[in-house]
Amino acid sequence: MYLHEKTAEENLDMAMKQILKKIRMYVKPKYLLKSRIRRCRCCGKIAPIIQFGVDDELRRCLFCRANGRYEYISEAIDELGKLDGKIIFELDDNSPLRKKLKKYGKNYIRSFYSEKIPFGTVLEDGTRNEDIQHLSFSDNSIDLMISSDVLEHVVDINAAFEEMKRVLKPGGKHIFSIPMYDGMTRQRASIEDGRIKYILPKHYHCDPAKDGNGFILVFWDYGKDFATRFSDDRMRISIAKGPFGPDGKIVWCAEKL
Repeated sequence: MYLHEKTAEENLDMAMKQILKKIRMYVKPKYLLKSRIRRCRCCGKIAPIIQFGVDDELRRCLFCRANGRYEYISEAIDELGKLDGKIIFELDDNSPLRKKLKKYGKNYIRSFYSEKIPFGTVLEDGTRNEDIQHLSFSDNSIDLMISSDVLEHVVDINAAFEEMKRVLKPGGKHIFSIPMYDGMTRQRASIEDGRIKYILPKHYHCDPAKDGNGFILVFWDYGKDFATRFSDDRMRISIAKGPFGPDGKIVWCAEKL
């Protein structure tokens, strides 16, 4: 085992040197010096972990593409214990967690969001088109939901939490990350009569997987009151990991009571 890992590490060291040579022109050397070969906490493989910038968001495992955020989400999932026989629903069709969770076969359900086809549509590979505000799942059918930086882009966040409470089984959990705002939760935009109404100046996050220009509008800034604001007698929200990174990102656990 150790001999195998040592050989893999030596091979990866060579690969890392080649990769560093290619990206040196784009990344400041002081960050590259923090790059390491170590075991990725998301995919579990010994891999080059490239540091592109100062914080957790700006590092990548070259095997699974996980950044620091996904490593924390992965750790939170591991702490739940065995997931055999559990129904797992991730609001992403190609996240770094896919390599980790695909072993659960049909019990691992991936989704995407597209307004071009009806919500609830299931593709041949099993991925589903889902809107977290109006999920197509049956009541009490999901053991674990997973999302990464999704909820800040949801228009009707109250509807989203109601859907979580509906589809999660009693004791089911939603592990998710969101950027945190240093203040109280506030709404940045809404949709009225089919048109976006801006309450605060426009703010976007970049999503390279998104069709078009890759920028998606932020509808909510979540602040210090997040857990108390959205917890109730049917769902308890608590910190699973964090805060970390310059925006105080937190991995949360929302548990259906």
